[in-house]
Amino acid sequence: MTSWILPGRVNNPVMRYKAILETSLAFSRTFNSRNIEFPWYALWNQTLCDLVADVPNLIVTPQFPVCIAAQCKAVASKKPDDNEDEGGAGDISFASTVAEKHADSVVVDFVILNLTAQPQSGWKSRYGGWRIAAASVDLLVEVKRFASRSATGKAQEALIFEKIVEARGDLLNQAAHLFIQDSKKKSVLGIAAAGNLTIS
Repeated sequence: MTSWILPGRVNNPVMRYKAILETSLAFSRTFNSRNIEFPWYALWNQTLCDLVADVPNLIVTPQFPVCIAAQCKAVASKKPDDNEDEGGAGDISFASTVAEKHADSVVVDFVILNLTAQPQSGWKSRYGGWRIAAASVDLLVEVKRFASRSATGKAQEALIFEKIVEARGDLLNQAAHLFIQDSKKKSVLGIAAAGNLTIS
């Protein structure tokens, strides 16, 4: 029986090779000597993009903020102005994905957005002939660093389990924020990862 291949890697040895290199980079004791989380993002970004490669309206978005504060709702409901300057968003590139107690927002490592687009005759340079009418979060992905590389066997399995449980807890918190933000949302999928290992 053949194993299932991600759509973006079917008949594409370059993408499969990239995934091998990204895994090697994250496991590397030279380039990830402290076994930290962010080197795993390259692998996960590539993997998620390969997962949705054959579905044009599903896109991978890293470091996605989900907010429930009144000001976030006000910004979301504000009618956009095509001529308006888009400044003031601030730099959230170093924001924590772990919510503080009573936090109004969380930053999800990755989401897959399901986009609904409408043909747009104007502003072709900006919209490329399509304007987004709706965007729904269909998948949340929380990535934690791999367990200790020096551990082996049952000890390593226990450490991996700990990391995945931690990621799952963060996912539940992120999903709660998402459901508060969008009261019409009925469900969302999630992947909790520790390095290159997951539960969904």
